[in-house]
Amino acid sequence: MRSSTLLPLTLLLCAAPLLGQPLEPPASPAPPPALTESLERAFKLITEGQFQQAKAELEKATALAGGPCGECLLGMSHVYASEGGKWDQVVATVQRALPLLSSPTLQARAYNQLAVAYVKLQDPDSLSKAEEALRQGAERGGAWGAVARYNLAEVLARQQRWADSADSARRYIQEAGGEGTSLKEAHVLLCQVRSHLPDDSPQAGGEILEIKRVGGDISRPEILFKVNPQYTEEARKAGTNGTVILEAIIDQEGCVRNVRALQEVPNGMTEAGMAAVRQWVFSPAVLAGKPVKVYYVLTINFRVDKRPALQPPG
Repeated sequence: MRSSTLLPLTLLLCAAPLLGQPLEPPASPAPPPALTESLERAFKLITEGQFQQAKAELEKATALAGGPCGECLLGMSHVYASEGGKWDQVVATVQRALPLLSSPTLQARAYNQLAVAYVKLQDPDSLSKAEEALRQGAERGGAWGAVARYNLAEVLARQQRWADSADSARRYIQEAGGEGTSLKEAHVLLCQVRSHLPDDSPQAGGEILEIKRVGGDISRPEILFKVNPQYTEEARKAGTNGTVILEAIIDQEGCVRNVRALQEVPNGMTEAGMAAVRQWVFSPAVLAGKPVKVYYVLTINFRVDKRPALQPPG
């Protein structure tokens, strides 16, 4: 299996609510204004990291609700998660909240929180439970449904379900449009999981796909994310220096595919360069406003006891 430098679970999969995603009151029945104001204060305090004050405000909101309050419980789950990671309490609290939440937005948010707790608990079934919660959240749609879709891609990657993870990352990019909170991260995740999948066939539908060269009306791909190649122990002992030149295809998603060596360096350094480059991510080349596949040359200069010098691709 190829080595990987998968991004860790991002801040999207976290205990605290996302900035800019306010608590949405249920569609009906309308809560009393005092309850709505109390909940807004509580979630603002959570966002600011003032968890004890938020807890007191949530207790006040529960009293104003006059009974079980789904939004109050959801807020309390954020507080428990932030108080040293009380993940068992988070799970129990979110499970109590979910039947009381009528808004799809709040339900999606709750399923995201539930998935966080499952991952943090690290039980044998943690990832499968988190996956199910995130699928439920994604089905609710909206901004928090899109968050669930992205987090689902990360959980699937942790399970090494590369093709499923790539599909989920693509759907997040499509659903989030140009306003997604984690478009770059999703782009990087998509290409990293695709690095574990077989290279694309040069043919599709029996026809050879046209792969272009950069220049003229075709813009140059711009690198977004890169992994430094690692010196092999054999190369370090031998004092191996040299330049690896690789040719690859940067496809319409900005992923590196079909890497081949044009100039090699011994003692495993060519392979180290290829393994790193497969995980690089680019903004794709563009022709007439549309992304296109292009051939691209990448150069890596290896010097013993120095980090490999990554030459600008060309």
